[in-house]
Amino acid sequence: MRKILGLLLLLASMQLAAQTYPITSINISLPANPDANTANWGSGTSLFTITANAKAVNGRVDGYVTESKILVTIKKGGAKVCGSFTANSAPVSNFNTLTKVWSGSNAVSLLGQGCVLPAGEYELTVQFFGAGAAGLAPLSEEKTKPFSIRAKEQLSYQPPQAISPANGMVLSEADTKKPITFRWTTVVPKPQEPVTYRLRIWQLMQGQTGTQAMRTNQPTITKDVDNMTQAIINNLIDGPCKLPYLCDFVWNVQALNREGKSIGGNSGMSGANEFSIMGNYGITIQNLVVECPKGTTYSFMVNVGNPNNQIAIFDKLEIVSVNGSLITPINIPFTPLTISPNGNITVFGSFNYASMINIVAIKAYIKEQANPLLNAASSYTTDTLQSCDPCDLNKVEASNNSIAVLNATNGTIKIQNTVSATPNNITKIVADLVYVKFKVNNTSCNRCNKEKKQQNNFMAQNVIANGTQWKINGNGAISHNSTNGITRSLTFNSTSSNGVNITSGIQINHTIGLPPTSCCGDEVEVWIRYSVWDKDCHVCDKLVKATLIRPNVCPDGTHTDNDTSPNKK
Repeated sequence: MRKILGLLLLLASMQLAAQTYPITSINISLPANPDANTANWGSGTSLFTITANAKAVNGRVDGYVTESKILVTIKKGGAKVCGSFTANSAPVSNFNTLTKVWSGSNAVSLLGQGCVLPAGEYELTVQFFGAGAAGLAPLSEEKTKPFSIRAKEQLSYQPPQAISPANGMVLSEADTKKPITFRWTTVVPKPQEPVTYRLRIWQLMQGQTGTQAMRTNQPTITKDVDNMTQAIINNLIDGPCKLPYLCDFVWNVQALNREGKSIGGNSGMSGANEFSIMGNYGITIQNLVVECPKGTTYSFMVNVGNPNNQIAIFDKLEIVSVNGSLITPINIPFTPLTISPNGNITVFGSFNYASMINIVAIKAYIKEQANPLLNAASSYTTDTLQSCDPCDLNKVEASNNSIAVLNATNGTIKIQNTVSATPNNITKIVADLVYVKFKVNNTSCNRCNKEKKQQNNFMAQNVIANGTQWKINGNGAISHNSTNGITRSLTFNSTSSNGVNITSGIQINHTIGLPPTSCCGDEVEVWIRYSVWDKDCHVCDKLVKATLIRPNVCPDGTHTDNDTSPNKK
C-alpha cells in the first residue's frame, strides 16, 4: 500500500512540475515530406514555422522567458544530424509576447546551419532553456515533429524539337542577307532550373549526308541562349561552299542544365533539320500537283524553272519526303530536258508508293548545259493531299463465284464469294446482308412464309477460308452457328494483330435462308456488303449482287417439265 501511495505522489509531482513550465505549449508546422535542403524551408511548399505560448505574469511575459534560449535540432534515430547549437550556445529567443511565432527564414536560422538530408525518417525538436539555480534549466517540454525525406524522383524530360528552318526548306540568296531565325520547342515538362539551349549548324560538303556532316565536320556556328526557344543568326554562309551555287546545311539544338549536363533523352538533342540556300544560279519549282492514287500509283504535275542566263539541263526528279518525314529518295525516271534561259517547263509523271500519302515533297535537279559538273542545283516543293480517300489506295474487290440451291422446298441457298484487298493487311471483314429482292411473274403465286424469322438472314454454317486465321463473330471456329442460327451481319476478326494478307483473295461461303418458293417460281437478288479494316484502321467496302432463278415447284415437291435446274428430281 505504501509503494502504491509513493508512486501516486511521484506521478502527481511530475505532472505538477510539467504544469509549472513558464512556456506552456509549442507547435511545429512542417510538411510531412519537406524539401531535402533545409535552406528551402524558408518559403514555398516546405515552409517551417514555430509557435509557442507563455504564461502571463501580471499580464505580461516574465523577463527570464524573454531572455530564454531556443534550441532547434534535427535528429535521426535519437541522434542529432543537423543543428550547430547546444543548450548553452543556442540563440536568445526574444520571447516578448505571450504568443511568439518564428516563421520561414527566421525559423530556419535557429538551426545554425544548412543541411541537405538524405532520404529517410527524421524528427525536428524544439525546446526552451533559461537560467536556473544550478545552471541552465528547461523552460518547456521538448516538442518533436516527425517528417520524412523522400528519394528524389528522376523526371523524364522530352528534349526540344527543331521547328524552323524546317526539314527540306530552301532559302534564297536574298534570305541569307537578312537575319535568319532558328526556332525550337521547350523541354517538356519545364525544369525548375534554368535551361541553356545550344544551337549548332553544320555545312554539308559535296556528297555528305546530314548525319555524316554532324559526325565529322566542325559546326560552322555554335550559339547558346538561356531559357529561350529561338536564336537569330547573321552571316550564315562562311565556309568553302560559296554562293552563287547551292549550299546545304543541317542544324539541331541541345538542352543543357547549369552544370552543362544534358536534359532529356537523346542527350538532350533535337532531331536534325536539313535546309539549303540557293544562289544566283538556282532553280524554281512550283505548282506541284499530286493526284489521289489509283491503287498504289500517284500521278503528278510539276513546273520547274531556270532563272539564269544559261541553258539548263533538267535531268533528275526525286521523292524525298512523305508525310513530313525524310525517306530514301525515290528516283522518278524520265528523259532529261533542256530549259531555256529564264524559262520553265512542266513535267507530268507518276510514281508508286505502297502506303497512303497525305504530304509529299519532290526535289528537282538542274545544271548548266555548258558546265554540267560544276553548276548543279536542286529545290524542294511540297503538295498536300488531305482529301484523298484511303480506299483509293486500299482497293477492295468482291466477286460472286457460284450459287447453289441446297433445298428447293425451304429455299435455303449457298453463296460463295471471293473478297480481296490491296495492299495492306486486313484485320477485320464484316459481311452485311443488306438487301434481298424477289421477282415473280404472277403475284398471286406468292406463298406465306411461316418461318419469318429465317427469311433473308444468314443461317448456320458460314465458312471463311484459312479459318485458323480468323475469329467469326468472336469465335475461333471456321464455321459459325449464329445466335439461334440467324443473323444479318457476320464479323471475321483476324487472329493476328498485324492482320492477314488477302491480296490474292479469300473465299467466304454463306448459307442464307429465304421463304419457300411459289408454284410459279421466282428470281431472287441477294446483295451483300463486305467492309474491310486494314492495319491502319482505314475502312473500305464493296457491294456484291448475286442473282438466283428458283424453279417452279408443285405442291408435291416435284418440278415442272420446263425446269432445267440441276436439282430437278
